[in-house]
Amino acid sequence: MNNVALGMNSYALAGRVRPQAHPLVLRIRFQLPMALLLGVGLPLFVRGGFAPNIYVNEGTINSIAVCTLAVIAAYFGWRRLHQFPGVQLAASALWSVGLAFGAAIALLLLLRLDYNRTLLVAAPVMTALWLVVIAFVMTRAAGVRIGVVPGGAVGSLPRSRRVEWVPLVEPGRAPGVDAYVADLRYDHSPAWEEFIADRTLDGVPVYHSKQVLEHLTGQVSIEHLSENNFGSVLPNLNYVAAKRLIDLALVAVLLPLLVPVFAALWLAIRLVDGPEPLFRQKRKGMGGRCFTVYKFRTMRDVPEAGIDPFEAARTKDNDKRVTPLGNVLRKTRLDEIPQVINIVLGEMTWIGPRPEASVLGERYESAFPFYRYRYAVRPGITGWAQVNQGHVVDDADIRVKLRYDFYYVKNISPWLDLLIAIKTIRIVLWGVGAR
Repeated sequence: MNNVALGMNSYALAGRVRPQAHPLVLRIRFQLPMALLLGVGLPLFVRGGFAPNIYVNEGTINSIAVCTLAVIAAYFGWRRLHQFPGVQLAASALWSVGLAFGAAIALLLLLRLDYNRTLLVAAPVMTALWLVVIAFVMTRAAGVRIGVVPGGAVGSLPRSRRVEWVPLVEPGRAPGVDAYVADLRYDHSPAWEEFIADRTLDGVPVYHSKQVLEHLTGQVSIEHLSENNFGSVLPNLNYVAAKRLIDLALVAVLLPLLVPVFAALWLAIRLVDGPEPLFRQKRKGMGGRCFTVYKFRTMRDVPEAGIDPFEAARTKDNDKRVTPLGNVLRKTRLDEIPQVINIVLGEMTWIGPRPEASVLGERYESAFPFYRYRYAVRPGITGWAQVNQGHVVDDADIRVKLRYDFYYVKNISPWLDLLIAIKTIRIVLWGVGAR
């Protein structure tokens, strides 16, 4: 079947709402001006009223400028973040506002500029409240209704609170349907092909079932990939190159905080678990090249005669080799801190697919099709699979992890990295999602 013009409107699908529902509230031209009015205009008026001298004050002018930029950054950052699977609208709004206004306030303090304290306190609060209200409206609104063209892989579409699937029996436009989904690699009958083409010409979105599946699950299917179509999963090479500069900049910023934590954990492990706090292991990185990874030691050596090296390299649930202190370090991911050394050496990045032990990587390469393609980017301290899946135990877990890794490689971007960083912070602070 010929590919008709398709384009996944990810905002429409991720927005949890039907495009026709609440048309004004859901439009940028309403949401953003209201965010500026409530986040900047209202606090400014409450503070200054009708006294013109308040508005020409240098501190007030500086605060208006940075708060306006912060509101815009928070709003568009929120829109980008909640396009990814598994993101809660209200939570992503709070994170976006916190990051944007945190950066704005840091800029004022760094440049030692005068500022208006009232505006800097009220602006993020009002902006956050407005975005939460929008999130509530979007969540309460009716879900997207998508008509399902029969044939092919459409039977694997997942159940979702965001989408109501409407199975089609025969060609014909279904009432109340916002879009359609079809397996475009299936050899549909001429009548169904004509139906799909007509819907596209009418301006109604027609999604490929594989696109919808990836968008709703955050995973790239590996069962039907081929060498010819894997180019669509290759990463954004420009951003991959830029990440190296970002990595080094973050190391420079965070090093003063990491050094005391590193020293304290080094001493604690040495006193509690023995003389060698660091654990070294050969792992596979970008391009399939081996390197030595550094971690804080969390497991004791338990020699077992005749044990398979592959099984020895795996960490199982409730593994008896994990020490009590090591269990805490693993849950909070603090055992990964020494990998800053690997980042400086260019062997790893802050965010990317986790590197596997060489003995595991070699086994998985022979067991799972296309496994080696995860080496297209640098491995990371944390990643999309880690914040969504957690620790893996068996081959079934590895298959799911590989789908998450391919999703990350295909969709790598500053926004996806920001989302992973936010989820990682939640894991470190509250243990949410860690195993």
